[in-house]
Formats: sequence, structure tokens, C-alpha cells
Amino acid sequence: MKNVHILSEILKNHLIQFPFVQKISSLINHTTGLNGQNSEALQSTFNDYNSVTDVKGCSILELGPGHTYQLMELALQKGATRAVIADIIKYLDDQIIEKTGIDYIIYDGGTIPLDARTFDLIWSHTVYEHLRYPKVTVDETFRLLRPGGVALHHIDLRDHLVLDENNPDTFNNLQYSQELFKKMTWNRSIYVNRLRMSEWVRLHEQAGFKVEILKTWESPAVQKKYRKKAIAYLQKYSETDAITSQIFIKATKPLQS
Repeated sequence: MKNVHILSEILKNHLIQFPFVQKISSLINHTTGLNGQNSEALQSTFNDYNSVTDVKGCSILELGPGHTYQLMELALQKGATRAVIADIIKYLDDQIIEKTGIDYIIYDGGTIPLDARTFDLIWSHTVYEHLRYPKVTVDETFRLLRPGGVALHHIDLRDHLVLDENNPDTFNNLQYSQELFKKMTWNRSIYVNRLRMSEWVRLHEQAGFKVEILKTWESPAVQKKYRKKAIAYLQKYSETDAITSQIFIKATKPLQS
């Protein structure tokens, strides 16, 4: 059965490259990003970011918001001086964005076409786990921030087919080699780069950031099995890396940079 599953995922990854399959998939998967109609979720997420760094007077960049532009609308309402969205796919209609005062940029996932030292604050919400080239993006955020600027990222470390901390298979994707997992998911929205918490910290520190983990979520179900050595593919990780399912990370660019 495992081999059948692998072959099925590889086939899906291949087929999604065809435009007619993409169209069908987009009809099934209606939105990406936060639900813009859920005002409670939007306000809660905005409060998480604003409580760390007040947006008033800030120039802000949000990475990969998908269909959700309302967080940046809130930022402008609360006194942000500039709001920019950067994404790799155009999800938002120009007419909607023109009314908001938000700048909307589509780029290729590599160099972000904006000037260095432009922003006081950079946000992302459950985006970084999908990055195909995470080091490139982390380095880009360092380049784009002014000295003293802050990057805030909520990163979901789970298998995106098993988004459940109470399920001991929530890190199921880690059982595959990186090469095989790419063959199964590289072209699909469920692709995750599988970096663990310590690896995200290290990437940011290597870029020059001072890093704080503001909040973590853990899986008790995984922890129980990890301590019994019942999930073989997790044993190469420290317990913290093995059981941490989500993180809220703050990366500050030093004033002397």
C-alpha cells in the first residue's frame, strides 16, 4: 500500500503541471491564505503581529498572503505608512488592490524586486514552510529590512496532508528522502520544505538576524511515541525538533548591519 501511495502522489505531482489540471484543482481548492471573510481570525492574526511590533509609522512587506489582503488593510488603518504584498502567483484582482492603497508585486520566488533597506517590518503567515529555496528568501528579508527592522513568521512544520497535532503521523512526510518527497510534491501546494525549528533558527542566524522563538506548538501524540522510539524516522532529531509542529519566530536585523 505504501508504494501505491507514493506512485499516486508522484503521478499527481506530474499531472498538476498541465493547465487543465491546474484549473480543476483551483476549483476544488478555492482559496489560499487566511479566510478574508473571517474577521475574528484576521483580527487575531493581526494582533499577534502588532503586539510584537506596533505597525504605526512602519513600512511593511507581507510575503505570500494568497487571497488575503485584509491584514495589510488593517495595518494601513492602524497607521502603517506603506503596505506591500509579494507573491509568486497572482491571486488578487487589480481592481480590489487599487482601492486599498496596497502595492502588489508578483515575483519568481528568488530575488524580490524591491530596494534594500526599504522595510521596518516583514510578515508571513504559514508561508515559509512552502518555500522551495528558504535560504534565498531568508537572505532577501535581511537585505530588505532597515537596520533594527523585524521579520515575523508563523511557520507550520506539519505534513500538510495531516494537519493534526493529535495524530502521531502529523510529520509523516519526514519518512521520505528529500529527493523522493520532491518527486511527490514539488509542483503542488502541499509541498513543504520539512525544515525543523532549529534549522529555521540557524538559517536566520546565518543571514545575520538575532532570533527569538516567541511561541511554539507541540504534538503530545508524537512526543509519546518519540519517547518510546516508536517513530523511526524522527529519532535522528532532538526531541524538541521532533515534536514541534508550529513556531512563531521573530528575527531582528541588528542596528549595525
